[in-house]
Amino acid sequence: MRTAGQLPGRKLVFFISDGFYLTDRKTGSPEKIRRITDAAGRSGVVIYTLDARGLVTESLNATNNMAIDSEGLTVTSTIGEISASQDGLNALARDTGGRAFRNTNLPMDKWVYKVLDETSVYYLLAWRPDSDEQKSGKFKRIEVSIAGRPDLTVRLRNGYFKNTPLQLLTSKKKKEKDPEKAREDDLRAVIDSTLPQREIPTNLAVSVVPVPPIGRRLTTSIQINRDVLTFSSDDGKQVADLDVGGIVYDDKGKPANSFVARLKVYPRTMDSSQSKSNDPVYSFDAWLPPGLYQVRIGLRDSRSGRVGSAMEWVQIQ
Repeated sequence: MRTAGQLPGRKLVFFISDGFYLTDRKTGSPEKIRRITDAAGRSGVVIYTLDARGLVTESLNATNNMAIDSEGLTVTSTIGEISASQDGLNALARDTGGRAFRNTNLPMDKWVYKVLDETSVYYLLAWRPDSDEQKSGKFKRIEVSIAGRPDLTVRLRNGYFKNTPLQLLTSKKKKEKDPEKAREDDLRAVIDSTLPQREIPTNLAVSVVPVPPIGRRLTTSIQINRDVLTFSSDDGKQVADLDVGGIVYDDKGKPANSFVARLKVYPRTMDSSQSKSNDPVYSFDAWLPPGLYQVRIGLRDSRSGRVGSAMEWVQIQ
């Protein structure tokens, strides 16, 4: 849910499962469901769930291994088991404004198109809590109805927490942790982020040049938009400190090479002839054998905390 929150607009998540129970006190499932649906609501995500078991029944049939019981004792002992296993699917869907598809063998493309059609148009409502009780950290329920139209059904997220979920790229630092190591950990989180980070717009270009008889040189070039950096005085000059790093992964997801650096970037001069094409460019070279690689880079402004990232695939012949 938090990852999806980095994408603009409204999102749909299709969750397919053979069910799970909410009555397990050891796992705290109900509270976890609330946290998940709250994060979904804050990220603009609506969840639609599908029971992967299709048509199911609690009575004796060809799909289960229940023994024949002439007195019906086995059947009565399992009444409600299947519906209970669907409670989690119902909660995920209902609490985010979606729907739960259960006890159906409808082809997947049929219900996916149905969902896309019914969610193509929606209303976005805003509301600000007034009282201190409404602003408390406890889970608060929300209800919406349409006056004079009892025939219409309103689906929406059914509540919220005051506390917002942690950001994807937030890392917990220990006081005794080495500052340099903490900075590298933060940068690694940016590099490996699931979605590109755009707080610092970044252009990435990769090129491969054969250099016989040494091998093949991969050059990674990063162009940095200095307009969004934070500058401060350092020895009488305005300068921004930028952490830059990158990892080259092979086709098995293993790091084949990496780099990390700290750059000092100076503001653009008042010379009108200096365009954005003169933004600073950082390059890194790596010698790699033939194969398919993924180049991932990350930037972090040490003063503002803004981050940027980019990714490119490259095939080395």
